[in-house]
Amino acid sequence: MPEQTPISSHSLDALFEIALTLNSIKDAAALLDHVLKTAADTLQADRGFILLNSTTALEGFEVQAAHNFSDEQLGDVVKISTSVVHQVLQQGTPVLLHEALEDDHFGKTESIILQNIRSIACVPLRVKDRQVGAIYMDCLSDRSRFKQENLPFLEAFANLAAVAIENVRLYQTLRDENRHLRQEIQHIHGFEEIIGQSRPMRDMFAVIQRVLDTNVTVLVQGESGTGKELVARAIHYNGHRKDKPFLALFCGSLPDALLESELFGYK
Repeated sequence: MPEQTPISSHSLDALFEIALTLNSIKDAAALLDHVLKTAADTLQADRGFILLNSTTALEGFEVQAAHNFSDEQLGDVVKISTSVVHQVLQQGTPVLLHEALEDDHFGKTESIILQNIRSIACVPLRVKDRQVGAIYMDCLSDRSRFKQENLPFLEAFANLAAVAIENVRLYQTLRDENRHLRQEIQHIHGFEEIIGQSRPMRDMFAVIQRVLDTNVTVLVQGESGTGKELVARAIHYNGHRKDKPFLALFCGSLPDALLESELFGYK
């Protein structure tokens, strides 16, 4: 068996960086941007993008994150059937071109010629035996930017990134399902302390449901005795702060001299 090229300390730092994101980033878009930036910075790539499988896209995959690409450039690279990207997605094997314009197989590809691409690295994203997408990077300003010794790092990096991306997708799916189930329960039963099934009450429940998991400031208005505090409690105890204290203050009973310190604290 041929001896495998060791991974450099700089590449190991990048692998450690992406491993940390497995449990720290819960937003898919933020994770994809972070993965792409880490890969591009490590290999000093000029541009890059991440493709993920899609059931709605015509080609079966779509760009989910991009770095230094215009929409027109992305279209040129992704849509050409003989491109590096399509080979990686179809065969599931990485492609690394030291000097893309001189490559026998890809050198005459339209997107490579038109955009004067010098070096290309493209690796599949896999979860177990299932391919979920690919990471593509290239260089326009420097020939031979990507070396063969970069390949072990790229494959290890792509495996970690694929796991991170899949975890976030599963998390978001579970979160969306949980939100949907909560909305269904609230639609049927309303909120525990608030009774009513009239159209205005259902509209109010819908508004409460929309703000539950947000960080916006909510102003509840109404005459005395209409249940403003009940609505505030419903928002608090059904949202992501339900484990935190809920403090209700009747501002009408606060004298002017104490209002500021009671609401905003004091030195």
